[in-house]
Amino acid sequence: MAIDGELNHCLCLAIGEAVLDTLKALMMFLDRDTLEQLPLLLASNIGVLPSELDKQIVHLLADTVLPFAINEETFIKLSVPGVLMLVLQQAHDPSLHTWIMEGTMSCSPNIYEDLVQVIAKGTSESRVAAANLLLHYWPFPNPHIIHRKTIQYKVHAWQRIACQSTTCTDKGPRFAFHNGFTFLNRRKKFA
Repeated sequence: MAIDGELNHCLCLAIGEAVLDTLKALMMFLDRDTLEQLPLLLASNIGVLPSELDKQIVHLLADTVLPFAINEETFIKLSVPGVLMLVLQQAHDPSLHTWIMEGTMSCSPNIYEDLVQVIAKGTSESRVAAANLLLHYWPFPNPHIIHRKTIQYKVHAWQRIACQSTTCTDKGPRFAFHNGFTFLNRRKKFA
């Protein structure tokens, strides 16, 4: 059974690489409507294809698809926040976050607006990463690779600080009184 699982994984990896290579080769010949849908299609495959392909997908997006597709005549600029949100949510490697950020910075002058949209409407994972990237790259002086900064943050959600007092009511069960009835409500611990 383990051999079948490894074979399926290798087969899925090979098919994913072939699909990415085919898209890269055919991108120049796609019509404008299909080209406008390609960044969201690629970004949505980050959670579907094997995680070994995340780096190739982000590099294809940042280095090839977005610089080729973003111009004044297309509406692809409207999908950049969605692409950023998907990459920041699905790719857990911070180097991929910086790669998509710097690739988008080189072809889109208003990338900070896209990051603010991700912070406002994105998922919790993408919001934390987008806020860290916004504060890390502000005010976006030079997006070129020579001036690349190393990013040093960890993406984690906010957790409530536990009360340190010995008489704190948050540590034990909580009681709620309603019309003479007493309900016992125990707090659940989240790991």
